[in-house]
Amino acid sequence: MAGLAPAGVILGWHIGTGGPFTPGLIEIAAACVLAGWLIGPRATGRIRDDIVATVGFFVVGYLIETSATIALSTVEDLRVGASTDPVSVIRDGAMLWLGRFAYMPVFGVFLSPAALTWILAVRFLRAHTSQAAD
Repeated sequence: MAGLAPAGVILGWHIGTGGPFTPGLIEIAAACVLAGWLIGPRATGRIRDDIVATVGFFVVGYLIETSATIALSTVEDLRVGASTDPVSVIRDGAMLWLGRFAYMPVFGVFLSPAALTWILAVRFLRAHTSQAAD
């Protein structure tokens, strides 16, 4: 459930500021949701665990989004006939991966509010879940 919060914030902010609704935006929102679901159990409520989970959220979200971008780029290259040789497909994917890795600090600045939103949503849901159980 907490994985939906950063996706909603990203989509709401982008659309609210008049940005176009693009497939890349959907990739980032989906990466936030999936990263939240994968890393969620790591956030236990202790400060140290929540910091590690927040960093993990960023890293997993980045890896998911980068992998999706590479996969979509490769499919598009194959569709238009830009790459037909398997070696060139692998080379192009590796070069795109390296380029995206260099872009990681910029992506980190963009994803930091999403990671913060996610951990706050986790803490909020855990607090209300424990109160409901009592």
